[in-house]
Amino acid sequence: MKISIIIPAYNVEKYIEDMLKDVINQTFTDFEAIIINDGSTDGTQNIVDEYCKKDSRLKSIIKENGGVSSARNAGLDIAKGEYVVFWDPDDAIPKKSLEYLYDCITKENADMAIGMRVLDSGMEVIRAASLSQLISQQEISKMDDRHVWVFSACNRLFKRSIIEEYNIRFKNISLGEDSVFWLEYMGYCKKIAGCPKDVYIYKRRLFLDNADSLTQKKDRYYEGYFEQYIGHLEEMADKLFLNADESLEKHYYKEKFFQELYKRLMRENLLYNMYCHIWTLTDKEDSILRKQYDYVRSKIYDIEWQKFLYNEKQLDLSKGLKTKEEIANNPKVTFVLTRKLQDVDLIVESIYRQEYPEFEILVDEVIYDNIKTRVEHEINVHVLSGKDLSEIKNNAVNTAKGKWIMFFEESIFPITDTIKSFLKKVDENETVVSLNMKRVKNRQLVDLPLVDKAFQYKDKRIKKEVDNTFSNKMISLEFLRKSKFTFTNDSRKDMISLYDATSVTRRKSVIMHTLLTNNDFKKQIRHWKAKVKLYFMN
Repeated sequence: MKISIIIPAYNVEKYIEDMLKDVINQTFTDFEAIIINDGSTDGTQNIVDEYCKKDSRLKSIIKENGGVSSARNAGLDIAKGEYVVFWDPDDAIPKKSLEYLYDCITKENADMAIGMRVLDSGMEVIRAASLSQLISQQEISKMDDRHVWVFSACNRLFKRSIIEEYNIRFKNISLGEDSVFWLEYMGYCKKIAGCPKDVYIYKRRLFLDNADSLTQKKDRYYEGYFEQYIGHLEEMADKLFLNADESLEKHYYKEKFFQELYKRLMRENLLYNMYCHIWTLTDKEDSILRKQYDYVRSKIYDIEWQKFLYNEKQLDLSKGLKTKEEIANNPKVTFVLTRKLQDVDLIVESIYRQEYPEFEILVDEVIYDNIKTRVEHEINVHVLSGKDLSEIKNNAVNTAKGKWIMFFEESIFPITDTIKSFLKKVDENETVVSLNMKRVKNRQLVDLPLVDKAFQYKDKRIKKEVDNTFSNKMISLEFLRKSKFTFTNDSRKDMISLYDATSVTRRKSVIMHTLLTNNDFKKQIRHWKAKVKLYFMN
């Protein structure tokens, strides 16, 4: 048998069938697929059993929940293939993945083959430039620092003989087990081959799905986790250079590799996985974050740190990490939840999932009880009083501390990188910025033709008739205060007034999601010229 496919699964009944279809539809057929049910409590096993009956190449293991590392290790313990791949149950696999990887590793007589891991966000397909450059090489150096920017093991084919000879297994850590595994494995490789083909599709799921992709991830940032994780990475990375010639060139590549490794840890693990979600961290986790931030920062040279700060300028790290108190006193963005809002829980959840921490939330007193248990202890959440919608919005303008304000009235909500992307692209002189929208339908994203037209047309009448919602607008507080703009109870009228009072910039590449339909936007159109121009739009 040539290849063993190892797939850990925990409560993935929504996705596992699609993965198994991708497995059995591979053009390369000499494989076994081992699906390890890591203590699922849903219908995952029923689907696995059904497919195992259909195809004898599929095998099933049921074990108590122990995490993704223990699940993959259980698969390795019984694998029979000459080569091994590790796939996750909620992603997608192109039909020729195994064929491409196998042809590459055998043709080049290599110990590892690396292919393209594609990110499917539901709106676009993204191929990381660093990985594209890496896999374009027929032979990849172990010392190439671009390795550290793609930590997944899922786009690689491994020789099982090397795994067994050196007893390589996934470490029992809550996050980052992929990177430690393949970095350790790479230390024993004599040759690594690049496979410039799409071999793995990572599906970025809508947070509405609320699904655990693999295994339970409780207490991710426990005391000692980062010391353990970073220690593993430093040890494995150091081994890559042990057998290299003692030369100035070796030291240069080693330093470069470690600098990229520490920048990667800072960006992905500490900033975007922890600091950007500071409002969800416990006091203990916050303490762990700051301790590890100081350690990793001490490892990054000043010249590299200045480049890093520029690339992450929206986080304003010039004086280090801010505390919750500092953010609450000087937020960059103010979110206002108004009484018109129906999906309050959805909006709150989307805000807290942002890859951006410096915000405050002002909540209309009418809907505060709906989310009180979620936000009552947060120092960046405040209740707004007012007899009607206009008073709430005008009071928000008077009390907001942010530079930008966003009023949530409709079922339109930001995705994880919406605010980060906006702040990276916004110009200091802009006053009102309209963000693009995609509709969520059956866990998929679909276009809204009218919204697309509003973002394409130069006709101002069409823009302000169609793009008439507040929930996708970032508005400068300085502009609102200086212009003495006054909100009424008619939101449609207010938005048209804003269009007439200032220049509205549209950011087509900064996306929000919505539950509104094309017809909902069509109902907004009242002016006869806009109706005539858009008459044939559905």
